[in-house]
Amino acid sequence: MSQSRQFKFGKDPSFTFKFLRRSAPNGSLHTSASASSWWLALARNAIYFALGALGLTSEDEVLVPAYICAAAVEPIRAYGAKPVFYGINKDCSADLLDIERKIGPCARALLFVHYFGFPNRNIRELRNLCDLRDLLLIEDCAHVLCGETDGIPLGQLGDAAVFSFRKFLPITDGAELRLNRHVESLSIKLQREAFTSTLKHAVNLAEQRWPRISSATKPVSNVARFLHRTSIQQSQEAPTQQEFPGNSETRFDPGLLCSPMSRLSRWIMAHTDMEAVVQRRRDNYFRLTVALHEISGVTMLFPELPAGVCPWALPLTFEGVSYVHKLLRERGIPVVAWDAVRPRELSDTEFHDAHFLYENLFFLPVHQNLEPHHLDEMVLAIKNVRNGTRSLPLACSSG
Repeated sequence: MSQSRQFKFGKDPSFTFKFLRRSAPNGSLHTSASASSWWLALARNAIYFALGALGLTSEDEVLVPAYICAAAVEPIRAYGAKPVFYGINKDCSADLLDIERKIGPCARALLFVHYFGFPNRNIRELRNLCDLRDLLLIEDCAHVLCGETDGIPLGQLGDAAVFSFRKFLPITDGAELRLNRHVESLSIKLQREAFTSTLKHAVNLAEQRWPRISSATKPVSNVARFLHRTSIQQSQEAPTQQEFPGNSETRFDPGLLCSPMSRLSRWIMAHTDMEAVVQRRRDNYFRLTVALHEISGVTMLFPELPAGVCPWALPLTFEGVSYVHKLLRERGIPVVAWDAVRPRELSDTEFHDAHFLYENLFFLPVHQNLEPHHLDEMVLAIKNVRNGTRSLPLACSSG
């Protein structure tokens, strides 16, 4: 196979001044109705703190969907609780019968995901089931910027909810933990952001915005990261739990657990025209769906875009072909898939539909930096791959 070429555009939005405003807009698309809300560096840290806030112990089990990024599972293990996986169907709906079977005497909480920014198809059934079986409900809104179901904003149906804003905005960190139920006491002692941390985020942002200066800023970048890591290691607040293995995208790092959302990321979020971001993402999603409808063998997970939904990405599959994202990457398209980030203990034989999703579902970017010619380039690449892989067997490639 040919070597992958440099992407012409990224899978995530890069920093530009186009969506920024000099003053923070009045109001926000993303406001917390909860009396308890914490701004953290990473969503995985928010999951860890959510377990403590809800009173879980090391003897408790947390039901987790079998189709999920390992980054959402590592903090459960780090906390000491046990993740128990339940089935997910090919349309990303929950296997309710399997959940019933998995609720044992130690089950205390259930985590579910609003996949790709769309309201979970089973949200009402899951809420009712948790109420009936005395389970706590954790709402994973890592793919959500805004949206609602039956008039209720996403993030307000669970006992706790977790958001990850760096999936939508050009920031290197940024997450929120919300508690929608009263807790007796919860004290999250976040570290004060050091100058080294601010410097690290500023350098990262500059390199993202102006890639050509990365070689010139590399010495400064290395020093900033070294000083930042050293300051964390010397902090008395840093937890001492074991660091769990994984790639850089999924690893749970106890040294970063008490890191707050950075000042720079908070500033960018506060000054971003969220309505413009949402509208551009919706426009890009709609334009892609219209074009993809014309390609045979392509199935979109969410062919319709409900009002108020801000999509994180556009998920789809190719009929009869696995690992399509690898073929598209060779053509310079920065697609995403979860084949490399599945939790390590998942069984391929127990969760057939989840296994199918890991190998077949890939996500096209729809972020606000994309222009019409970028979308056209993606569609053309998909047509070329579709025409060139009709006769390839299932699971055609692994490299």
